[in-house]
Amino acid sequence: MKPLPLKIHEKLSHLSQEQISELCLRYKAGEANKSLIKEFEIDTYNSGLVKLLPPKITNENCVHCNKPLWVKRSKSSSNSDDAYCPECGHINSRCCQCDNCEEVQRVERGQRTRKVSRIIQNRFGPSEIKRNLSSISAKELDYLSIFIRAADAQSSFSNISFHNNSSKLLINKNFDQEIIRFLADASLIYMVSIPECFSESIESESDLDNIDLFLCHYALYITDNILGEIEILNGLYDPQMQYFLKSYMAKIR
Repeated sequence: MKPLPLKIHEKLSHLSQEQISELCLRYKAGEANKSLIKEFEIDTYNSGLVKLLPPKITNENCVHCNKPLWVKRSKSSSNSDDAYCPECGHINSRCCQCDNCEEVQRVERGQRTRKVSRIIQNRFGPSEIKRNLSSISAKELDYLSIFIRAADAQSSFSNISFHNNSSKLLINKNFDQEIIRFLADASLIYMVSIPECFSESIESESDLDNIDLFLCHYALYITDNILGEIEILNGLYDPQMQYFLKSYMAKIR
């Protein structure tokens, strides 16, 4: 593909193409700027010479628009800048933030988010039918109560987190994790999301076993014909309300 034409700086306009090529070669070879400026009669200061030199056209093409990449001139003894695309602004670097690279990253993030969401749904996602309050056993109710009381104060029925609570469910961390798995397997809670920092390491359901479940967000998956979400949540949190909840459950069974 034909490269874009190089624009020669006006301070080099008095030089022929051959002279400019020679100037660039001698600059790269490390010849002193002062002598080059004097010999080629360039109106600039020593450190300003490099800004006047035309970029070099590389043999690499832009990954987005397939145009040849350019690179700024540099001395042989110094590190050269990353090649760039004069057409779309792409920089040949992992840190490039051009519009095209940001769009690619946005698409990749979306694909990964959907992939991780599917994995979460398969392992900790909700079942087809919510658990009815009347079907909850005494053990399940106790575990739910432990789970809710350890959650952040601002947690709600559909967004339960543990980020601001220094206390875990129980002293034994392994048992803490087991309670969450037990409640998820019993379809009483489901995982809503995991921290973004974990997303890159999640490739299969087994990878979920390596994350701290307390850093994730959950939702209750319980329903009742009379009590609403707030009443159920309060009943699980408040010991006095638990007595009412257990009495209520005994009546509706």
